Amino acid sequence: ADRLVGGSSPAAQQLQLHAEVAENGMQHMRQLAGVDVPAKAKLEFGPGALHLMLVGLGAPLVPGSTISLTLHFAKAGDVTVEVPVRDARTEPEHPHH
Repeated sequence: ADRLVGGSSPAAQQLQLHAEVAENGMQHMRQLAGVDVPAKAKLEFGPGALHLMLVGLGAPLVPGSTISLTLHFAKAGDVTVEVPVRDARTEPEHPHH
């Protein structure tokens, strides 16, 4: 077991952990201080759930390209991953209010 406590990317000034939560029939984003990762479990991020938010982009993201993210874990330390850039406008819709 470990805890994801943050991250960084050369593509942005900040990388924040967020979750979407329902309150009074409305979806809201909440910034999180960390996310527990159970041992031998998969933690998935995506629209309408847990997600990583890039704040202060240095340049527009180009769909089809990849960006580097360094994830900061309490026990495992830093893990760098390459993630694909996708155009959210072409993804299946999910409720936002």
